[in-house]
Amino acid sequence: MAETIVPITTGKIEQCIELYINVFNSETWNETWTYLTATERLTDLLHTPKFLGFLLYNNGKLIGFIVGNSKKTYSELTF
Repeated sequence: MAETIVPITTGKIEQCIELYINVFNSETWNETWTYLTATERLTDLLHTPKFLGFLLYNNGKLIGFIVGNSKKTYSELTF
């Protein structure tokens, strides 16, 4: 098993769309994401201030990703 973790970039967001749709339209979420809505969601996340995200590949195939952003509270920085 050759796993690789790389930072997510605008050029790699397209790879995440199908995975996002497949995961969130399945059990346990049963949501109804389309290509357009998933693209908007992931693009919005990517352009959020203090964004951070990583892609997980197994033998060159995208198998997961994690994305989020940091935000300042009155006492600390949270993610």
